[in-house]
Amino acid sequence: MGNKNSSKAEEDKEELERQRQIKSIDRFLKEHGKAVEGISHSVQTQMALVDKLYYEIKDNVSVRDIDGTIKKNEGQEPIRCCHCTCTSKWQESTQRLLGSVQSSLLCQSDLLYGSFQRLNSCVRKIKEYYRIEEGTSVDNSKNKFYIEYEGSPTMDYKNAYEKSKTKVDSLKQSNEVLETEKVQLKETIQRHEKYIMDKDEELQNLQNENARLESKLNELNEKSEGLEQQIQNLQSNVKVLRTEKNALEQGIDKSKQTITVQLFHNLKGGMIATLLYELKSMLATQLNIKRHEVQFLLCQTETDVNPQIPIFVFCINSSRLGTDAGLAIQNLKVSSKMAILIFHHKDVHALPNQASERVLTEPEFKGLGGIFDIGFLSGKGIYACDMNRAASAGIESFLRAAQS
Repeated sequence: MGNKNSSKAEEDKEELERQRQIKSIDRFLKEHGKAVEGISHSVQTQMALVDKLYYEIKDNVSVRDIDGTIKKNEGQEPIRCCHCTCTSKWQESTQRLLGSVQSSLLCQSDLLYGSFQRLNSCVRKIKEYYRIEEGTSVDNSKNKFYIEYEGSPTMDYKNAYEKSKTKVDSLKQSNEVLETEKVQLKETIQRHEKYIMDKDEELQNLQNENARLESKLNELNEKSEGLEQQIQNLQSNVKVLRTEKNALEQGIDKSKQTITVQLFHNLKGGMIATLLYELKSMLATQLNIKRHEVQFLLCQTETDVNPQIPIFVFCINSSRLGTDAGLAIQNLKVSSKMAILIFHHKDVHALPNQASERVLTEPEFKGLGGIFDIGFLSGKGIYACDMNRAASAGIESFLRAAQS
């Protein structure tokens, strides 16, 4: 950050130095231009005086001053002026011309010399600053100066005047270009200053945001330390709970009972597989809640049935209940370890209102361990209803009794 500020300060210092040099050049160019214009005006004045003197003496081919008498060529009569002699007029005009020339040129040369000294000094500083090779030379003696350009030709006064006027015009054009560039440079400086101000404001906003984020980070670090302590405590609690869980699982494994259940049916069709699956799911779900394990054995024929193991006989109520139930237990030895599951293929609103155990009162059903009604549909299987909940509770009681 310090390097950036130092670099920016140096750039600003260099920019100020350039601006100062440009303003100095502009001011000195204006002064130099005025001095050149003054010399041009003086030259024009001297030319006018010379023309006037020329017209005054052009008719006098040869004159002599003889006691105030003016004679033209030899043999002519003398002529005397009314107020002053012609010689006096020539002398006066000549003195005025020479005095004006001397005064004007001395004055304008001093101005031009001073302007050029300042301009040349400024140009030399800029050349030193930008390391530009010298192209002009200045000879400063006591009362004279000259500017010598490499390969510059000698010119007479008239050509010098014309070229001087051309140079003045060129300087004016250069001055106008310089003014334009100065305006453009000023606009560029203003844009740069605005850009710097915007960047400073953006930097300040970023610094404020950084400070806010650092404060937030400190708060989060403090919270993180607290959370880490909580995590350590929770991990310790988890270890304790896992130990307790393992102990409980070991106790549960010891207390678990394995229940073997026989399933028998003499029905045909694809619906039997669905009923078997649904019944196994219902029994497993119900008995797992009570921490029992269920093992299902499917008996293919009557001879496969073990009278010592609980058995569920499937019966689908499709016609008369007594006939369907009687066919289901036909050729089987009825005992308290046998229960009939009567499946009603109906929706909940069409299920019978009276339990099947109250309808099946014939002697052949007296020795059964239970008669349970179950509602089901082909698309829904064994669905949730009061009848099925009662059947689940009765089946659980039947299995417990059969195990004892």
